[in-house]
Amino acid sequence: MRAMVLSAGLGLRMRPLTLQMPKPAIPVLGRPILVQILTRLARLGMTRAVVNVHHLAESVERLLDPTLGLPETRISHEPVLLGTGGGLRQAAPLLRGAGPILVHNGDCLSDIDLGALAEHHARSGKLATLVVVPARPGYGTVEIGASGEVLSLSGAPRVSAERVHSTRLFTGCHLIDEAVLDRIPPTGPSCIVADVYRPLAAAEQLGSFLHEGYWWEFGEPDVYLEGSLGLVDLDAASRARIADCDPVVEVSVGRVALGQSVEIDGSAMIVGRGALGRGCHIEAGASVEDSVLMDGARVGSGSRLSRVVLGPGTRLPAGFECSDSVICRDPAGVGANLTRAIR
Repeated sequence: MRAMVLSAGLGLRMRPLTLQMPKPAIPVLGRPILVQILTRLARLGMTRAVVNVHHLAESVERLLDPTLGLPETRISHEPVLLGTGGGLRQAAPLLRGAGPILVHNGDCLSDIDLGALAEHHARSGKLATLVVVPARPGYGTVEIGASGEVLSLSGAPRVSAERVHSTRLFTGCHLIDEAVLDRIPPTGPSCIVADVYRPLAAAEQLGSFLHEGYWWEFGEPDVYLEGSLGLVDLDAASRARIADCDPVVEVSVGRVALGQSVEIDGSAMIVGRGALGRGCHIEAGASVEDSVLMDGARVGSGSRLSRVVLGPGTRLPAGFECSDSVICRDPAGVGANLTRAIR
C-alpha cells in the first residue's frame, strides 16, 4: 500500500499563520502536523508516501527528513493548484503498482486502524472506501445506507430519506483502488468528491468504514486550538497512538507540551493547558492560559494571554493583553504583528 498526503493547499482558513508558514508545517504540540502524519504511517508499515506541494513548497520539502522512516517519500510539485482529484492524477505514476492507495488530508490526526480499514475495503468489493466518523456540527454530511454503502455526500446525488441508515462525517482519509485514478478527469483541476465519489455513490461503488476513535482536523484557528488542548488532556498512551508530540508536563498550575530550551521566568504563570514550543520565553509576571506558543515566541513581562495562538518568532511587548486570538509576525517584515480573532 502507498499513501498520498494532500498538502498543496493555500491554507486560507488558517490565515494569518499560513502567510508565514504552510499549513503542513504548523505544529501540533511542538511537531509539524505533516511530520506527525508521515511518522505514524511509517510506524504502521507504510513504505512510500507522496506529498503534493504548492504554497511555500520549499518549506514543506524541508520537513521531509528521511529519518522519519519512510524510505520512499516523494514530492509531487503543483505549479498550479489541481485540487484533490487533479493532485492525485498528477501523482498517479508514483502511486501505482502496490495495490490500494491511502489518501490522507494533510491537516488531520487520528488513530484510525489502517489494517482494519484495508481488510474492510478488500471485503467490500468497492472501488473506494471513505473513513467516516459520527457527524459533528459545521461539517458536511455523508449519507450511509444499511449495508455501509455511501449514498450521497452533502446531499448529492439526491436519495430518498428511507434509504438513509445513518449520517456521518467524511474524515479526509480514504482508501482507493488504482482504478479510481482512471476516473479522474484527464486535465485541469478537479475535486475527488464532485468528479469521482458522487458518480461512484450513484453506481453503488463507494463504501464507508466507521471509525469511532480519535479524529481531529486542525484546519481552522478555533478547532486548531481546541484540538491542541484536547491532546494535552489525553493520557500519555492515548496521545502516543495519535501523535509524536513534545512531552506533556505540569508547569505552574498548568499542563503543557513543553519544547526544548523554554524559559519561564520565576513569577510567570502557566494556567490551564497548552503548548510551549522550542525556545519560547515567558517573562516575569506574565500569565499564559489555555494557549499555544510556537517556536521562538516571546511574551513580555506582565502580559496576560488567554486562548491565544502565538506564531513562531512572534514577540509581544510588556503588559500586552489579549484573548481568543491568533497573533503572528508579518511575513513581509514591516508593520505590527498580524492578529485574527478566534471564533
